Amino acid sequence: MANFGVSDLRLVLPEADPQSSEAHALATHGGHILDEARHFATLQEALADTLWVAATSARTGGLYRTQNVIPLKTGMEVAVAKAQLGRTAFVFGPEDHGLTNDEVSLCHRLLTIPANPSYDILNLSQAAMLVLYEWFQATANIPVQEVDTQQAAVGELTAMLTHLEDALRAIHYVWGDKGPALMHALRHMLLRAQPTVVENKLLHGLARQMLWYVNHHSPIDKKPQPPGKAEAEVY
Repeated sequence: MANFGVSDLRLVLPEADPQSSEAHALATHGGHILDEARHFATLQEALADTLWVAATSARTGGLYRTQNVIPLKTGMEVAVAKAQLGRTAFVFGPEDHGLTNDEVSLCHRLLTIPANPSYDILNLSQAAMLVLYEWFQATANIPVQEVDTQQAAVGELTAMLTHLEDALRAIHYVWGDKGPALMHALRHMLLRAQPTVVENKLLHGLARQMLWYVNHHSPIDKKPQPPGKAEAEVY
């Protein structure tokens, strides 16, 4: 981080002590970054004030990852553009198992680093170095300045998505075995759209109205019905 001009280190439940003598010895002239590192209980809390987030992973298959994948260099072009609007973050997972699907779903994009297909797993330090090097190169001649924006931060979006999911479950739009997959698709769509603060409040209002209607009207049959033919074909 010190090599490439990045200083805001956020650690989620770190197993190692960043203040230990061993950590400072390994950091050499980057000790100030360890001293100023902030600790969080969850990734969601660590990302609450960010506007655009990219995760890193060699695992790109499956429902929760395929939709978000973007090559590293392309991702940096997007990151630089987003950084003009607000805080951008890169997320690295634990070296032993990487990021979970739930953690990846909190991010707008999933960066991949091209490597030999027969052995494309990088350790944490290698992945961080490559990502931050590309960031440094992408911003070398561009002054990255954060400015006021009306775009909703990740923390606000997460609260809205939780509220919306409660409402969609109440009307049985999200239910059953396919519920998590459908909610993930909606989450991905809304994160990609990057709603403004006003739009985020509008979605909160939509969820609030659906919940109000459910609570004030007794349905004839509360048992959820299977989707129609058109829905079944789509989902």
